[in-house]
Amino acid sequence: PAHLIKGSKSLDELPIDHFYGNACLLDFSHIKNQRIEIKELEPHRDIIKQFEFLFIHTGRSRYWGTEKYFSNYLVLSVEAAEWLNGFKLKGVGLDTISADDADTKDYSVHKTLLRNNTIIIENLTNLESLPCHQFIFSCFPLRFENADGSPVRAVAFVD
Repeated sequence: PAHLIKGSKSLDELPIDHFYGNACLLDFSHIKNQRIEIKELEPHRDIIKQFEFLFIHTGRSRYWGTEKYFSNYLVLSVEAAEWLNGFKLKGVGLDTISADDADTKDYSVHKTLLRNNTIIIENLTNLESLPCHQFIFSCFPLRFENADGSPVRAVAFVD
């Protein structure tokens, strides 16, 4: 949360179990517009409420290493991010460079999620290779005081 919200918790102030838990994956790689709206999330309400982490597969990681990866990617609308704050999510993971548009000036999706202590895990890859849509997830950050971001080893534990 301290990444963009002054006075918010830094990573070392969040309990270690905030970076580990039950996760689900939703596939939005078929969406052609630029935003995931509440209407796309709503049909998954009963699934989302069962989990601590939500992962959004957009298919964007296939462009990693190219210029295309950095623009015109799918993001949550601010309204959809606010809707997700109604759940008890520890984190939202994406296979994109950012939770906000590349040309953002205010990082409104980031701020909406972070103000709820919902961490954002970006630049994920291989989401399409997960054999199921439910798994245990971990993303432990490096232990630095007052850190507002960190590289992680994002791991899905599949039964």
